[in-house]
Amino acid sequence: MDADARLYPGARWRGTVDAAQSVTRQPVGLDEKLAVTGTLALALAAAFWPQGGRR
Repeated sequence: MDADARLYPGARWRGTVDAAQSVTRQPVGLDEKLAVTGTLALALAAAFWPQGGRR
């Protein structure tokens, strides 16, 4: 499962694959979705925020 899969609206689980090819699943909560979405929104806003000093 991708790390971004937890952002899908219906996502309830996130998981990783270990060396033995078994998937470890953990529940995804609303707080985790909001934290990741907020971080991505801040990064996007910072990328497009006008820099000071240009006139």
